[in-house]
Amino acid sequence: MLWSAPSQYGFLSILLPALLPIKSAWNAFYVFQAIALFGAAALFYRTLNRCLGMSSVLALVLVIASFFLADPALIGPSSFPSSSAMRFVWCYALLAIGAARFLGERPSMRSFVRRATLPWVLGVLWSAESALYVTATLFTPVAVHGLIVLMSGTNLKRVLSDTAALVLYPLVWLGAVLVVIALVYAIGLGHLPDISMYFQYAVAYAAGFGALPLVRDGPIWVFALILIAGVISLALGLKRTFTIEGPAGAAIVAMGCIWSVTSYYVGRAVPTNVIALLPVLCFALAIIVRSGVRMGAVSRLQTAVSIPFFGLVFASAFWQPDLPAVLARLRPYPQDQVAVLPQADAELEQLLSTAGVSPRSHVTYYGYAASMPTTGGARPESFERTWINGPPQLLEEPISAERRALVFGRFAERRHEGGYFVQKRGEAEDRVEDWLRLIETSYRVRATFSSDHYRVILFEPDAQRH
Repeated sequence: MLWSAPSQYGFLSILLPALLPIKSAWNAFYVFQAIALFGAAALFYRTLNRCLGMSSVLALVLVIASFFLADPALIGPSSFPSSSAMRFVWCYALLAIGAARFLGERPSMRSFVRRATLPWVLGVLWSAESALYVTATLFTPVAVHGLIVLMSGTNLKRVLSDTAALVLYPLVWLGAVLVVIALVYAIGLGHLPDISMYFQYAVAYAAGFGALPLVRDGPIWVFALILIAGVISLALGLKRTFTIEGPAGAAIVAMGCIWSVTSYYVGRAVPTNVIALLPVLCFALAIIVRSGVRMGAVSRLQTAVSIPFFGLVFASAFWQPDLPAVLARLRPYPQDQVAVLPQADAELEQLLSTAGVSPRSHVTYYGYAASMPTTGGARPESFERTWINGPPQLLEEPISAERRALVFGRFAERRHEGGYFVQKRGEAEDRVEDWLRLIETSYRVRATFSSDHYRVILFEPDAQRH
């Protein structure tokens, strides 16, 4: 990673499940997602119950409704890693810390920053998107705190000094971790990490790749109304007590989080992305409401937003005719993910046998599925030993041809062994030839096996080119 293996969804979010002592990468990622989902749900429940004063029954129902029953088709936060706690787990951690620090005894900005530093560092290393979310969530209250203290009449030099100390504390810890990572790369791999690979997908999507137009009468108003209600409540609260080292601080943490995760919806404005964010929105809005109550500053708009919002969450989860069918599709942990993967058809099974391809072979699959089908029939086996690092599609649009050639060249320099390139005919034919030409700059074709719908090419290192 950060050199010859593309990673669309981040660094730690991919590295940590890969380190789990589980044979199948599919099962390892399944377990890791389950851990992240349970951790986020537990933080949500504990904060609702202990910090916000919600009854244990109501808190549990809200967590279940927003996490697990948010959509009748189960395409919400619990099903897909790209839209689940895997993406937003550190937002939940910072929201929980913000509520605990600012709604608890002896609230202080210094205490919040110190407690939030570890999850912030982990969130920054998690993915480029996560880095945006956690940075806005952590530093928005720090910035507002400095402004409030300055408006209270404190000397500018003192304000700048205190604010700089708050900002530098997490930055120093992040810097130390980055130095350690750089040393690991330099000593273990002989080069420093390519930091641009950490940002390349986020930059491409931020530039508009895959974006859908934002409609004015769409769900964007959910985010806007929650933020506006929070701002009004905060303004009313600050009139009473002009400090954010208290309930106001918790509200600002929540609003910073909502403001940053709104970018996830704006980047691709589809309703399912609101469902993906539903637990985060519920968590943040609950903190804003509780903060308003503690400040004695619950506005009419806040009430008008909160009641229908939480009512809709409960109604969409429990007041639907398909609820029994939804619950019937749920399966207890653990489940063998290899058993539910797409299986090779008889034609592909025969071709793989002819070509000498087994689950222990190094294989790259090229087709719309982006992953090699399992083989073995009733007792399926997955192909865990990839050849080219990651699905080739990860180095296609929006990644440029020059960048693709650079990353593949790094892979070829390190991987002096051949492998199989399995292609599903008729899928992305316009791009597969570009890949074959690129592969042939470092490897040569040893054998080709074809059928009506598949092609298997065995590549071996080209000694003259390595």
